[in-house]
Amino acid sequence: MPRSPRKRLGEGIFRDATGLSAVVAVRELQREKRFPLGTALEELRAWRKRTRVDLEAIAPRATRGTLAAVRLSLASWAVAVQAAQEGRR
Repeated sequence: MPRSPRKRLGEGIFRDATGLSAVVAVRELQREKRFPLGTALEELRAWRKRTRVDLEAIAPRATRGTLAAVRLSLASWAVAVQAAQEGRR
């Protein structure tokens, strides 16, 4: 059965047949959370704001071509591997 199309309600906020979805992307990291229909949009916006701050903390910007960039790249890989492992559980 095909999925119903998403309707955009605001930046990073969508509605479909099964509920609401909030999406946040910071550089190469992305998170999505589902909410039941009828949830206040302010709650979704608050979740997006908190999650953006969390993602900014684990994926900070680095100066290009420095050792710091290499360390951040390795840290990003570690976060991605951890997220993939948590998704398999």
